[in-house]
Amino acid sequence: MTLPYWDWSSGPSTGVPAACRTATYVNRSGVTVPNPLYSGPRAAGGQTNRRSNIDTTAFDDLATAAQAAMSATTFNSFQNQMNGVHGSVHVRTGGDMGSVPSAAYDPIFYLHHANIDRLWANWQAAHPGALPGTEASFQLQPFNRPYSANWYTGTDMESTAALGYAYRNFCFYLPPFRLWEVVKFRVRPELAQRIPAMRVVLKSHHAQPEPMEIRVFVNQPDANAKTETLGNRQLAGLGAFFAHGPMEPHGQHGNASKSTEHGEHRPPPQPGVKERFDLELDITRAVREASAKSEEMTLKLVVVDANGNEVPADRALLEQIEVVVE
Repeated sequence: MTLPYWDWSSGPSTGVPAACRTATYVNRSGVTVPNPLYSGPRAAGGQTNRRSNIDTTAFDDLATAAQAAMSATTFNSFQNQMNGVHGSVHVRTGGDMGSVPSAAYDPIFYLHHANIDRLWANWQAAHPGALPGTEASFQLQPFNRPYSANWYTGTDMESTAALGYAYRNFCFYLPPFRLWEVVKFRVRPELAQRIPAMRVVLKSHHAQPEPMEIRVFVNQPDANAKTETLGNRQLAGLGAFFAHGPMEPHGQHGNASKSTEHGEHRPPPQPGVKERFDLELDITRAVREASAKSEEMTLKLVVVDANGNEVPADRALLEQIEVVVE
């Protein structure tokens, strides 16, 4: 299970996330139903609300302040700075979020605090070390340990691992992107060196109709089919799809084996079995090297055929391309 977070801290943004803005939404059955992220029931009755101009409220400067807090070198400095930014998000959201007794009744409270927790985990990763003694022993009333009269303490909440979860990425998020698209992202040098692995994942339920090689370039936005690969440190990784010839999407074969134009017989998919033709390319080395020169970097995927010629993006049968960090 994953818990979503409201990332007001990575860059310019206005208002709350789109999923939290409308009072209703259309579910998978096509029925319009109340949106549970728009508001929540108050203890005294009625629904929570936010400031009337929330859709035009900017959070840009709070993102800047959060990034400044991430550069703090001591826990106390990080905590003091982040506490201020945390409070500002509550105040700017307004309505019930602006008051401690009612804030948690607004569903966006949890998305906001999940982001604070994520930022804390990121800061810890970059600044390993024990909590100050006063924080470690601080009793977190009114929360007591299960089947015990003893309160949780700071030490109990210090590590996400002890709580049974971990963050897969560190300080950046890359939405799904396309072949040939130049994607810009940022990785702080100290975090890049601590990332165990960073990979580009190309997802597909289909075999490719023609052989093609995927090449990943970091900080070489003008890369193309003719870009040198041997000895090129900007080449982050490469891999190829072995061609299977034209094929229909799964579910269109029918129940019988089918002969292809080349005479081969392809059996129907087995019930309950879902074939995958995913490809993963490790780009850890290139990202680490690039981050040592600049936090800002680009990613570009180039695809070529067996003769080294450019293959247009729409000729690759891909459902999604994403970056995963472990």
